[in-house]
Amino acid sequence: MNEPLYLFTVDAIRQLDQLAVSEYGLTGAVLMENAARSIAAEVLRLLQHHGGQRRVTICCGPGNNGGDGLALARHLHNEHVHVEILLGFDPQSAKLSEEAAMNLHVCRRMNLKMVELATPDAVAHFAGASHAAPDLIVDALLGTGSRSAPRPPLDRIIEWINESPAPVLSIDVPSGLDAQTGRPPGACVKANITVALVGIKSGFLELDAQPWIGEIVIGDIGCPRELCERLGERLAAEPYEPDEPVAPRHKPSRSRGK
Repeated sequence: MNEPLYLFTVDAIRQLDQLAVSEYGLTGAVLMENAARSIAAEVLRLLQHHGGQRRVTICCGPGNNGGDGLALARHLHNEHVHVEILLGFDPQSAKLSEEAAMNLHVCRRMNLKMVELATPDAVAHFAGASHAAPDLIVDALLGTGSRSAPRPPLDRIIEWINESPAPVLSIDVPSGLDAQTGRPPGACVKANITVALVGIKSGFLELDAQPWIGEIVIGDIGCPRELCERLGERLAAEPYEPDEPVAPRHKPSRSRGK
């Protein structure tokens, strides 16, 4: 039997995260770990027809969306995926959450490849270097709390993502998209797949959001069903889940999302 599908406002999803911890006793680390496992399963499904060394680039911002990306990197590495992590912040000065900092530490101890892109110049140098496109890019730059236009260097990383021919999977929401209104106030990732954690965000139903979100897959974080029923609106339809991995896309215009 299919699981019910829920629609959430941005405020409701924020309350859900808080109540899962304060009311039910879950921890942020457990929720992040569950999210990473759910996303990893979708990434591996998309890569199932890639032979040889599967390559995934994960773009991480300084928030918990980036923490999900760092946790994802661990799981993909354990599944023999070649992972490259692009950090869109200075790890020495960024104020990371406890969960994101822990996952960054573990990734370092695992000697996963990391590239620090803390300035627009660093992004420009990386983008201008000669390297093969990965099999998949994971967008973990900004989450549902982002309402304004992405600031440097994240806007430049978004530009690089959109110019890559690799397909893109966004965690929870395409970075730069306002999950409440469905409109991008500035640069925005154009995703092929969005793994929406817990449920669909209200802005995803707006026409303005359709060019950015791609196909929607629901990612489970182990949130109590009672919270979903209390804070979300139950929908009748299920999200579309493609049967085959997404193909590389055509190189888009530099002006997209501006």
